[in-house]
Amino acid sequence: ASAMATPHPLSRSAFASIRRVSRDQALDMAEREATATGWAKKSDAWFYGEVGFDAMAHALSRVKPKRKETFLDLGSGTGNAVMAAALTQPFEVCRGVERLSSLHEIALQSLASYESDTKRVIRSLQAEAGEDVASAETWPFHVPKVELVHGDLLRESMEGVDVVYSFATCFGRELFNAMAWQLEALRPGARVLLVSKSLVSPSFELVGCVGLQQTHTEAAVDCYIYHKRY
Repeated sequence: ASAMATPHPLSRSAFASIRRVSRDQALDMAEREATATGWAKKSDAWFYGEVGFDAMAHALSRVKPKRKETFLDLGSGTGNAVMAAALTQPFEVCRGVERLSSLHEIALQSLASYESDTKRVIRSLQAEAGEDVASAETWPFHVPKVELVHGDLLRESMEGVDVVYSFATCFGRELFNAMAWQLEALRPGARVLLVSKSLVSPSFELVGCVGLQQTHTEAAVDCYIYHKRY
């Protein structure tokens, strides 16, 4: 097993500057769009929840991400989990897929900030970094590519994906079962982090559960961690 990557001390402040809206603002946007499109009458899956930066970084560190690996957030909202992954882990690609256009637009704004802020931070650190740059595994010296997709999470391919995360608290049975079936296509050795939901499948082994602090309340949510056996 590879050693755990250590986030750069500036990653937290970079995340704060990238983040565009609060959780409550995002929830309001999601509710308005889901109501306008009629989705709110059929499902609660639009309900927006998020965990904090430190909690997300901690959860991801539990699955020991490595260079060349790909992270995928199913239902990525405003992109916060994707950005936390990119800023704290040695992934090659961090991807998110979100159905609601209002949240996806906010995520695109965060992506623009991620790219511009990273360049600015690198310029300011290059002079003082010295020999550490070559071996650095995390941002800002290793910069994961961030991809944000506007679309249906159930249409997202699992090919080449190593770590999947989903804040699945309000996913109904039909949606969650469809997503669970989708996850069966992951390669052996892949890891899955699910908030509030459990997988029941012989091909997945439950390897841990961590309580994650949410951004809008003192209440923590359970995040179940799975390893794909075969």
